[in-house]
Amino acid sequence: MPEESKIHFLDYWRVVKLRKAIILSVFLLVLLTAAAVTFSLPRIFYANVRMKVEREKVTVEIFEARAGGGFDPIFQMDQVEIIRSQKIGYRLVDKEDLIRKWQVSGADAMAREQAFQILRSRLNVMPLRNSSLLEVGFYSTNPEECADMANAIGTIYRDSRLEEPTLQIEMGLEKLREEYNAQQKLVVEAQQKVNSLRKDLDLDVIGNRARLNDEVIQRLHGDRSTAMIDLLVSKTRMDQISKLTNAEMKNASPSIIGDASVANLQAALQAADLGLVKLLQTYGPEHPMVKDTQATRKKLDEQLDDAINVMRKGFQIQYEVARAKTDALEKELQTARITSADKEPTKYIPFENALKELEFQMSLRDAIKARVAQEAISIKIPRTSVEIIDQARPPTAPVKPNVPLYLGLAAIAGLVMGIMLAFFIEYLDTSVKTIDDVERYLGLPVLGVIPQNVELLSTVGQDSPHAEAYRVLRANIEFGKKDPQANSITVVSAGAGEGKSTTLFNLAVVCAQNGDKVLVVDSDMRRPTQHKRFGLSNDIGLADLLMNDAKIEDVIQGTNVPNLYFLSSGKLPKIAIGVLKSQKMRDLVQDLKMRYDMVLFDSPPIMGVSDASVLTSEVDFAILVIQYRKYPRAMSARAKQAVENVGGRLIGVVLNSIVMSHDESYYYYNAYYDHYSRSEEAEPAPAAAPAPQEGESKGAY
Repeated sequence: MPEESKIHFLDYWRVVKLRKAIILSVFLLVLLTAAAVTFSLPRIFYANVRMKVEREKVTVEIFEARAGGGFDPIFQMDQVEIIRSQKIGYRLVDKEDLIRKWQVSGADAMAREQAFQILRSRLNVMPLRNSSLLEVGFYSTNPEECADMANAIGTIYRDSRLEEPTLQIEMGLEKLREEYNAQQKLVVEAQQKVNSLRKDLDLDVIGNRARLNDEVIQRLHGDRSTAMIDLLVSKTRMDQISKLTNAEMKNASPSIIGDASVANLQAALQAADLGLVKLLQTYGPEHPMVKDTQATRKKLDEQLDDAINVMRKGFQIQYEVARAKTDALEKELQTARITSADKEPTKYIPFENALKELEFQMSLRDAIKARVAQEAISIKIPRTSVEIIDQARPPTAPVKPNVPLYLGLAAIAGLVMGIMLAFFIEYLDTSVKTIDDVERYLGLPVLGVIPQNVELLSTVGQDSPHAEAYRVLRANIEFGKKDPQANSITVVSAGAGEGKSTTLFNLAVVCAQNGDKVLVVDSDMRRPTQHKRFGLSNDIGLADLLMNDAKIEDVIQGTNVPNLYFLSSGKLPKIAIGVLKSQKMRDLVQDLKMRYDMVLFDSPPIMGVSDASVLTSEVDFAILVIQYRKYPRAMSARAKQAVENVGGRLIGVVLNSIVMSHDESYYYYNAYYDHYSRSEEAEPAPAAAPAPQEGESKGAY
């Protein structure tokens, strides 16, 4: 097998141009199918609400300034998942009565969960990059519904964020009120004791208040009051913390915990959770990065548990320290009182002590009352943790299906599929397409390249562009035969309809116009066609010469082309092979060679009919006509082998019926034929009908 030649880019372009009908058909089929499917899809609308989401902060700082947090991507992702959670979804299902609206059937819990899953599938929550804004959108076939649902989700989420700190503050207020009521009872008891001592001792309280105004006792009273307040605060905090489990502490707000190390571990654990979720979206649970992240998260969780336990212990120790400090101050105050009692009249001591105790209990009560009032005011201050920036509005156009995108992708897919199909068909097509195919697979030179729809040169004159193609063929034959005495030629083809007879006829006309004395012999004894081209009778001809001993002068006919003569096939014998393969036929060939400058023998297709093989062995040489893109290359190769097997000489190939406009590799032939076939002074030849090809008449070879 000869070495394959390299494929050039123009070869691909030739395939595309040749198969453009297939490419266009597939392109239109895919595009129309995609258009039909796209326009049959339901129209999906989308509306979204934009919200500014931050950590909790009040709009007006009444008692103390609180540090506001900046942009936190982990916090933003947490809020995205909260909006998609059952906490928000179930509230929306109940508020909008989605079970009835979407006609979800089943038990209450199951229907509620199904409605929530439908809601979640249509919900789109997306944080805007490098900002604290969230976009919450909803898809629906009803534009009004998608806008209403998006607004409802935003409202429910905002209300939920506002309710959480309110509930926490209310729980703290309830505990402070309980402590205030208990302290109020102590104040009443102290007041009753003071009144009782005043009556029993008959004291003028106003006149005797400054008698115990000892600087040390006053300072100790103040320190003890401060220590008692710290003790109460520590006890309240310890009681609240002790009610929370470690799991609740992990999700508690940093403002409740009040420990920076725990807050840092909480943030690190949230970051590890978010990283693990992202890794699981890309890798499997056994991936090393996933395992490393899981190990890191486990370690952080353990550290957080240890930190919480340490924090609990710290609160306990802080409470014990405050209580010890209070007890120490109490003892020191008692000592100071005993010392002072030695200097004061005995009857004033109990009263002064009771009076100091009353003042202490009242100051403690007033401190708790002030704190209750502060938190009561704080709970009423509006908060801006969630702010709706843009309300959702009913959309005017659907977002799905994206008609331009779908049709654009379909156009690209159709074009790619069409080109792939074209190249696949080209791959399956093993016919002869180029001159290189002839030289590569047959090892024969190409003597001529004949375009499609050639005309009969006997009617169009010498200025036809088609005539130039046959002149090139004649010149190549002259150079290819090598022996000047070799003037008997047969034109053969592998199969029917390849243009063999038309090629022989036009070649004969060109040779005659060049001054050669030419004889055309229609040796196709099965289905002769040359007499139709000449417009002559087929009543007497070659068969009569071989079987009835007719004279050559009686059977050869003149034509309307000077120097061109015609010998028809005559009446067909029943067994044509016996006629052609005879000594008479060989003698006739030699006789005709002596009488004419060129003798051209027409023959039937060589594959399946033995007449052509016999004829090629009796003439000087043969020419093989191959129609462009008609039969497989293997068929032409077998035709060549059939000629060689009988001892015939095949000097070259004529590529026939080439579509010049489809195949640019032959375009220059057509351009040169047209340019050089006419002179500037030549008159245009009259138009003529195209010559009939072999395949055009019924039963023709």
